[in-house]
Amino acid sequence: MARGPHTVVSDDGQEVELVLPPAFDDWYRQEWPRVVALVRTVTLDLPAAEDIAASAFYKAFARYSRLSNPSGWVRTVALNAAKRHRRPSARLDATGDQVDPSAEQDLHLHQAIDLLSGLTPNQRAIVALRYVYDLTQAQIADELSLAPGTVAAVLSTSRRKLHRQISEEALK
Repeated sequence: MARGPHTVVSDDGQEVELVLPPAFDDWYRQEWPRVVALVRTVTLDLPAAEDIAASAFYKAFARYSRLSNPSGWVRTVALNAAKRHRRPSARLDATGDQVDPSAEQDLHLHQAIDLLSGLTPNQRAIVALRYVYDLTQAQIADELSLAPGTVAAVLSTSRRKLHRQISEEALK
């Protein structure tokens, strides 16, 4: 279920409307769409991405005044949850056609999701940090506690996979 940007579900399952202090509110309004986009890149599921992002922001709200890098913290929390998310497999009907694509009408979005689904959640996370957040390889390595060479290798492998998939589609 998609929620408004200030409505979250607490750990006990209750919907909570947050009243945000001005500094948090400004940061939240700036980061919300980017975190949802990042998480969606990993989960390939908009409602799940919104729920995961809302949960990460809810946790950040409680710690906001103590966080030295709230943007990095909320991205890390959201990415960790996104990697644990299991996408529902019942997206195809008996004929193999997608069921109810109304939430994702844009053909280009469907194509991007199809391409990204060929990557692992970790590859999608690194690609999203690079191309959605425009982080450098060093920043990604620092944020995910990976060696810079690992990030470079994952990006290279991911680009090759995506290029191969795009090339195969063009030949069809």
